[in-house]
Amino acid sequence: MKSSAIVYPTGAILALVTAQPALAANSFAIKNIGATPVQIGFDGGATQTIAPRSTVAVSLNAGDHTAQCRFEGGFDGCNILEKFTLGDGAHINISLQPIYTLQHAVTLAQKGTLSVETRRDAVWATSPEDLAGRGADCANYEAGKLASISKRVRSGMRVDELAFATQTLCGETRGVVAATIGGEKLFVQPGFLIFRDHAGHPFLVRQ
Repeated sequence: MKSSAIVYPTGAILALVTAQPALAANSFAIKNIGATPVQIGFDGGATQTIAPRSTVAVSLNAGDHTAQCRFEGGFDGCNILEKFTLGDGAHINISLQPIYTLQHAVTLAQKGTLSVETRRDAVWATSPEDLAGRGADCANYEAGKLASISKRVRSGMRVDELAFATQTLCGETRGVVAATIGGEKLFVQPGFLIFRDHAGHPFLVRQ
C-alpha cells in the first residue's frame, strides 16, 4: 500500500489518503467525516454533495487535476489541495474534513464558539518577540538561537485570551496565536494547539 499526497502538507491539515495498486484508471472513494454536507468536484466540472458519514465514488485519469471543495456552514475550505497530480491506476480513499483559517479560528475562539488547548504531545511556545538569524538557527526549540526565547508548555492546558499575531523567526514570518498559558503571555504555532467546538470535536486549522 502506498500513500498519495494530494492534501495540505501541514500536519494538522491532512486528508486520509491511501492508494493500492490497480490496473484501471484512478478511482476515488471520498468520505465526508465532517458534521455538515460537502460539495466536491474536479477540473471545473459538476459538483456532487456528500452527506455526513457518506461516501461517493469518483474516477480520474492520470495527470494534473484541480479540486473544488466546500463544506456547508461558515468554514474556509477542505483538507484537499486545489491542484494535484495523479499517477496511473490506483484506488484512493479520501476522508474530507472542513478547515478554518487561523485568523477565523482565533476569532471564533474569542467569541467562545471554539475552545483551545495545547496538544497531547510535546508543545513549545516562545516569548512574544521576533528573532533574527538564519534558518538553521531556528530549526530546534531546544538548541540554537530559538532556544533562547522558547519554553516547553504542558500538554492539555487550556489556552485563554487568544489573539492572532505574526512573528518573524530567522527570516520567516508566520501567523501565530498570542495567548495566555499558565498565566504567561506567549506566542504559539497553531500546530501545537487543538481547536474544538462545544461538542468536543476538533477542527483542522491552516495558516
